[in-house]
Amino acid sequence: MIDYNGRKFISIENTANGEVSSKTFFEYKQEGNIISATYRWRTNHIEKVVPTSIQIPPH
Repeated sequence: MIDYNGRKFISIENTANGEVSSKTFFEYKQEGNIISATYRWRTNHIEKVVPTSIQIPPH
């Protein structure tokens, strides 16, 4: 399994109706098989933050 803890990502490509851009940052934390991510983006000098988490099923 890939360890996502502490990794940061940005989008480099998007679909025509996509809602992310190069100004959207994804930050990941992982504890065992639980991954939490926060993504942030700026629009008109307002920063928005959306936390989320998922549990990866064991193999």
